[in-house]
Amino acid sequence: MCLQKKSTMKKTLLFVLIAISTLANANPIGKQEAMKLALRFLKQKQSTTSTRTTSQRNQLKMVMQCPNAYYVFNNGNGQGFVITSADDRTDAVLGYAYTGKFDVNNIPVQLKDLLSLYEHEIKTAVRLQLKNLKTASGTRAGLSVKRSIHPLIETRWDQGAPYNDACPMGAFERTVTGCVATAMAQVMYYHQCPRGETLDTIPGYKSPKIGKVLDTLPKTTFDWKNMLRTYDENANREQKNAVAKLMKYCGVSTEMDYATAKQGGSGTVAVELPYALTHYFGYSKAARYADRSGYTSKTWNNMIYEELKEGRPVLYGGVTPTGGGHEFVCDGYESGDYFHINWGWSGLSDGYFRLSVLNPDQQGIGSFEGGYSLSQCAILGVKPNEGEEQLDAMTVIDLHLRGLSQMSRKRIEQGFKGLSMSYELFNYMLLPFEGQMGVGLYKDGKLMKVVHESDVISYEPITPKRTFYKAILKNFGAGLKGDYQLLPMCKEKKSNTWQLCPGAEKSVCNLHITETQLNASIINPQTIDLKLVSIDMPKVIKTGRTYTAMAKIKNVGPDFTGSLSFVFGNKRSVLGLSIAPGATIDVPLSFQPDVAKPKTQYRINVWDSMQDRDIDFVGKGEVDVAEGKNVPDAKLTASVFCTNGSSKKADELYGTHMEGRFEVKNTATDDYDRDLLIAIVGEKQDVQMKQLNAIIPAGKTITLPFVFDNLIPGTRYIVTLLGYEGIYLKGKAICNGAITCKAAVMKYLADGTPVALEPEESIDLTDAIAVDMRDLNVKKGTKLRPSNNPNCLYYLHEGSIVPETLKDKNVILGDEAPKITLQTNQPIRMLSNFTAREITCLRPLVANGKDTESAWTTLSLPFVPDAMKINGQPAELHVYNFVHEQENKLYFNTTQHIEAYCPYLLEIKHIHDATTDMMLTIHGKDVEVNQQAKSVLGSDNYNFVGTIGQHQPASAYLYNAAINRFELSQTPTIECFSAFVVPNHNNDDNAVRSLAVVLDDVELGIPAHTMANASRYAIYNLQGVKVGEGKEGIARLPKGVYVVNGKKVIK
Repeated sequence: MCLQKKSTMKKTLLFVLIAISTLANANPIGKQEAMKLALRFLKQKQSTTSTRTTSQRNQLKMVMQCPNAYYVFNNGNGQGFVITSADDRTDAVLGYAYTGKFDVNNIPVQLKDLLSLYEHEIKTAVRLQLKNLKTASGTRAGLSVKRSIHPLIETRWDQGAPYNDACPMGAFERTVTGCVATAMAQVMYYHQCPRGETLDTIPGYKSPKIGKVLDTLPKTTFDWKNMLRTYDENANREQKNAVAKLMKYCGVSTEMDYATAKQGGSGTVAVELPYALTHYFGYSKAARYADRSGYTSKTWNNMIYEELKEGRPVLYGGVTPTGGGHEFVCDGYESGDYFHINWGWSGLSDGYFRLSVLNPDQQGIGSFEGGYSLSQCAILGVKPNEGEEQLDAMTVIDLHLRGLSQMSRKRIEQGFKGLSMSYELFNYMLLPFEGQMGVGLYKDGKLMKVVHESDVISYEPITPKRTFYKAILKNFGAGLKGDYQLLPMCKEKKSNTWQLCPGAEKSVCNLHITETQLNASIINPQTIDLKLVSIDMPKVIKTGRTYTAMAKIKNVGPDFTGSLSFVFGNKRSVLGLSIAPGATIDVPLSFQPDVAKPKTQYRINVWDSMQDRDIDFVGKGEVDVAEGKNVPDAKLTASVFCTNGSSKKADELYGTHMEGRFEVKNTATDDYDRDLLIAIVGEKQDVQMKQLNAIIPAGKTITLPFVFDNLIPGTRYIVTLLGYEGIYLKGKAICNGAITCKAAVMKYLADGTPVALEPEESIDLTDAIAVDMRDLNVKKGTKLRPSNNPNCLYYLHEGSIVPETLKDKNVILGDEAPKITLQTNQPIRMLSNFTAREITCLRPLVANGKDTESAWTTLSLPFVPDAMKINGQPAELHVYNFVHEQENKLYFNTTQHIEAYCPYLLEIKHIHDATTDMMLTIHGKDVEVNQQAKSVLGSDNYNFVGTIGQHQPASAYLYNAAINRFELSQTPTIECFSAFVVPNHNNDDNAVRSLAVVLDDVELGIPAHTMANASRYAIYNLQGVKVGEGKEGIARLPKGVYVVNGKKVIK
């Protein structure tokens, strides 16, 4: 179940920990190399973001190092972070976020729990030994493409006020909503369903923690129009009541056990969600509960992705080894199987995570307090009811062989007698399952036949009791020889179609059959054999500090998925872990000693979360712990300086961006080694904080720089420096400073630098690529010198007077632009979303001086075009969509439509005269431009990336029309509205120099290696007639499709 244990959090920023891949021999990665990897990754990711500028500056600072495991780098001030590996056996980048910062010393308890949402992973590929479980469909082998999906959920809701305003009162304070209710409410607001009245009354019940009987809730309607995406002090009572009512109905419909934050928060079980959604709120009966343990990582990720692709946010949850749980929303996707998570904490800590740690070629690292998940679950198929029927299927929990696993026969024509197996089943559906169970015989992933069928039986839904299906295969295997698999199947009574049971992938019986022998086997997941190979402890350990040791653990037994306990002195921490057979992985173990003692012992054990005890020994050791000296904050003195303030008044700042520094001196005789907090507090109680570990030698002074963004013009702020430990402020402020933020004209330069300009009669914007004047009223007569960049966007607030010099420019009033014209060979920056009533993009096509029938280019647009012309004439276009890649070949298929935020390969037909330049004009009407949307089609190895603004990635493959291939280029400048290919890895040394292009199964161009060896190959036309040989033969042939060395190529 997914039971909420903690419900409130300190408002801190995001930490992400995701999967790593164990490869061959390991080599350590130093800090400088790790920083290079982080910078390279950021540039690649920024190239997938439409609003990134060509040379956006990334300022990385290492804030955490886990020896031999990973480094954490914060990027600037609140511009996200990157976690890179310290070992080349793993993926170079382990986690990232675009906003916020990594705050290792202030991770909320729930986030620590949530970082452990990876434990209860499935049995590994060793147990499966399957290439594919689906019926063969004749599709080409290769790595399929997934499209980036911008986060679907726009709300940033939470569990406290005003969301809990309608929740019952506890003894002294109001209870909180509970994470299940908050997640459910956000998904319901996304669908805005039900539109009318709810379907039924919701029965009352007794809430155990507060000891109160909750009243039955009558049918009602929800006030969707008065619900806000985010709530602050400006929300009125009607708006607050609207969301509070929705939260109350969500909670009661799932029989929420209400409690206050001090009691650990409200909680319920996620398995109640499908019934509540369908029975009370009018959602599809196809909504179902899915248990993560029943699927391979690939299948599970694909299931979640397909939900998101269909526009359905997924309710997702899990439980930690220590019993904490959380329900949240998975609502977006980026290439590399990064899924966007909305935690339900007012938008804080939202970011991209991997859902799975264990893959056939990947291993996981643990996290701070719990590692990976127990009981991951998801609610699939959540959408308004459109008449769908529930899809009934039994979930398989486990498989046991009964009787003999080795059998003999005299000859191949005979069958084997008495092969027996028992499947443990559970019905997660809303209704009883009525139908048959069966056993399917598979070979190489293809269903051969159903070899056993049960009688028609009925299983009750969602009950604690599990049931069993026993199959005895009599006279089985006549005529069979080779390797096969037996998998559990089911069939509804009303259906003629057998389907694999959910969970079948973990319940595989492998068969090896010879002419006279049958060997049946399954892997016993209960056998545990983990060994501690080594452990890297910090050289100096003192009381009162938090440390991380790196344990190298080897699995010499079968696949292990479970928990480890780490006992240091008298303290225990538990983390989840998944290790494939034979693998050795690095596991970070966090501890905080509180007793100074020589030879303090530590011990690592396998932990049984159900029995709450150690069950198997892994390793042990000892280390000296010294007494940590704490210099009081009173021994610190400091001064504060604003470095980008007004030149006229020291206590004024123009714009919303503040830079400054504290100069801090330690007057004590011992070194200061503790956390400090830099905070900025506005008059409207808007607060931003920066936490950092300060090491100040005795008698020395250090500089602590700070940067704060998104300040509110007209607001007076106090910048303060405080001592800090955990979530507790220590004593009085060390230093304070006051400054008033004033409205300014914000211009953004081509390198991304924001420049705040004081409002004056004349303002020079000639070097800007974007201008923001929404915080002030532009006076009539103000002289604005417009940008020299024709793509510059000018943002004014709704109702502003447009200066005369901007009359024919790209002006956006509020969130609407009457007319936008953009040139693809000039940089562009978008500051926020807007609607363009008319938009035109101009793409110059440079002459190549040759007579040709077609021109090739790449294209990615932020809108769906309604017209495309060449030099004012309608253009005949062939559009190709990236569908998959295989062996450094990119496969494209013809598509009839151009979608927004999707990259394409474009062929412009019948261009006979290419001796003069041409202009491709693309037009659209009433389009919504999303400055955060990604234009990425990604596979395992390569991403096809579309741009809106100009970009300069570290390296990229650019389309070369002369040879019809994507060629590798270093630090190229990518034009606006173009597309390019980047690898999903950072190993430039092994990067291929070019990628072949295959259109509708025909490979374009003649690959370089084919040309080099052309003298060896005969050339045939498509009728099989030999038409030439070698390089000379190729040169003499007319343009067309030929077969060279067994492959179709286009000349």
